[in-house]
Amino acid sequence: MNDTKQIEKRAEQDTKDSQAAIDFAESLQIENNESLKQAVEIVQEIKDKKDEVENTRKEFTAPLNESLKKINAFFKPVTTTLTSAEKKIQEKMTAFVSMRNSARQSVLEAIPMADEKDRPKLLSEADKLLIDKVKGLSVSDKESYEVVDMEAYISGIDISELADYLEVNPKKLKSFAKAMGEQGIDLNQFGIKKTQHTAVTVRRTKK
Repeated sequence: MNDTKQIEKRAEQDTKDSQAAIDFAESLQIENNESLKQAVEIVQEIKDKKDEVENTRKEFTAPLNESLKKINAFFKPVTTTLTSAEKKIQEKMTAFVSMRNSARQSVLEAIPMADEKDRPKLLSEADKLLIDKVKGLSVSDKESYEVVDMEAYISGIDISELADYLEVNPKKLKSFAKAMGEQGIDLNQFGIKKTQHTAVTVRRTKK
């Protein structure tokens, strides 16, 4: 039996087992300590099964991943060099187009202040600075923004939309809140609400 058939056969059985687990989970009712104990034992079995499936998967994928790693190693230097070459050329094209556009803009801005007789010449110069249309080349102006004054930035946002503009890092928020709490500082003054919740974790015990 080849590897593909082995994988298919094993996957079919594991799929049945996993479906049985989800069926049990959906029908499970935890109403007393006995059923809680049973639930813990089932979760431990599921963890064991997940490890077993993962180990089996690695048995099949490890050789493939090793081969893939070697193949990628052969071609990586080539694609890296080509990408670098492409980037350097695009940087030079961008610099050229930016320089020409800037020079043209300067000429156009000088026209209104120039003598009437000099304006046709300036228009001609501006036309010469236009970028020719090249098949495959697209030139467009793109905008980018960065916040340089956070206080001013926040002051311009409607309070009801503030959450959409400021992404809170949960880990940093927790670290900050704990630090403030340890100092006895009321979190409400920072607009932070602390909520207690129960977390249940099942760990495997030594057999």
